[in-house]
Amino acid sequence: MKLRALFARKKSIRTFEELKKCGAKIIGYHEKPGHREGAGSLYQDILSAHMLCALTGKILACPPVQYLHHHKSAGDTLEAYIKKWADVFKHLNLHQHNGKYSKKLLFLENPKATLDSLPENIFRTAVANLRTSFQGALPRPSVKKGEIVVHLRNGNPEDELQGERAVDYALFSETFNSKLNPKANLKKLLRLQQYLLQEKKIFFGRTEALKMTIISQGKLPGIEALGKTMEVEYCLDKHPVDSFVRMLNSDLLVIGQSSFSYVASLLRQNLSISLRRFRHRLPENCLTAEIF
Repeated sequence: MKLRALFARKKSIRTFEELKKCGAKIIGYHEKPGHREGAGSLYQDILSAHMLCALTGKILACPPVQYLHHHKSAGDTLEAYIKKWADVFKHLNLHQHNGKYSKKLLFLENPKATLDSLPENIFRTAVANLRTSFQGALPRPSVKKGEIVVHLRNGNPEDELQGERAVDYALFSETFNSKLNPKANLKKLLRLQQYLLQEKKIFFGRTEALKMTIISQGKLPGIEALGKTMEVEYCLDKHPVDSFVRMLNSDLLVIGQSSFSYVASLLRQNLSISLRRFRHRLPENCLTAEIF
């Protein structure tokens, strides 16, 4: 029997209460049929399921990943790209699937939404458990003290959610300049830069110069203004795994409206900032720019 057909016949778990009450020890997760998103979206789903299972003493069973977007732009074969991402998370033992699913296996229908619905104290415990499991999983390269990594989601014109997800970050995309207000959003980044310069003693415990690293794709017209007040490095079109590790290790991460940098904020011990309200629950050490 095909795996997808097997899952289609099974009862879904939709809430945290249902997960706690069910007697199953092994909970299944599978990619949505026709999945064509990137590593950020897929692993946000898988990590959400992993956290929920850890809270309830369950084992998460995942089938092998079948597809990840952006492998061509990364210069990898699909198989090589999937393996590189699997290696990032291998210490979490996320992929338990050995091809022999029980006919009684239950699976989580929407783990991201279920995680978002948790009470605050339980959500904090879930994130803390995840970080404890993940700690030490990746080599920690030496990073210049005071590095701020900013993820600008330049976006994909074919993305149906582009207008909703990339309002602040598609501002540098020539395709969407007609719909957005680049000058206003660039001023927001500059204000953030100025604030961090003023408060760097509090945020970084130092008074020396700060460095900002911009992670994005394609052209970023007009962004040169960010280099006037501090050193700026542009990491455009780099391998996504390398960019992800950079986000994990920075002193401060400014996340985009993207699962890619959001997942990094879940795993980081250091402070993160979102420049606008995010569509999913933010960890305790991820602030929003409105507080400024």
